[in-house]
This record gives sequence, C-alpha cells and structure tokens, in this order.
Amino acid sequence: MVVSYFNRVLGVEINTRSLMVRTPRDYVDETVSILRRHWHPNRRSYTIIEIERLTGRLGHISATAPWLKFMLSQVYTSVAAGLKYIEGRLICHNKDFRWLLHHYR
Repeated sequence: MVVSYFNRVLGVEINTRSLMVRTPRDYVDETVSILRRHWHPNRRSYTIIEIERLTGRLGHISATAPWLKFMLSQVYTSVAAGLKYIEGRLICHNKDFRWLLHHYR
C-alpha cells in the first residue's frame, strides 16, 4: 500500500486532505449502466442472482451515500415478498419441494 493522502482501500476512495470517503466513480458508473441496461420500467421478473448482484452493488455504494440506505430497505422488502410468494407457490404445487421441506426441517 502506498502511503499518501489519497488511497483506495476495500473499494472505497479515502482522501485525508479533504476528509472525504467515496465510492470510486467507475464503480458507480458501472452500476448505473447495469440499472439502465437490465432494470428498465418494462421489466416484469428477475432471478435471485440478478437481484443479489444489484443489491450487493447498491449496498456497497450506500456505505458512502447515506440517502441510499433508505431506498435499499424498499428493495430488500420487495425481494423478501417475492421470495415468500415463490415459497408459497412451491409448497402448493411442487411435491419434491414439500418432500425436501419435510425431511430437512
């Protein structure tokens, strides 16, 4: 690690002269690009891995943007509701899923 007033540590830029901590601009730009490309208003469904990657990126950015934490709670709530809905459908319609729940609980 280089000793300087400006360092990038754990994906965060730290500037001790201006006392600023921020997420690197290229990371934010890449996240915005992903949002524009894949998460458009006409989208109706998502996979678990897609939403996991998105919430992970937004969670990392929210470490330096406190206002984003308030928006993330809505994303987490929506994901939890979606997972609960899918679990209910699997319990009602999938015999193998019911068997797995019975044997592993």
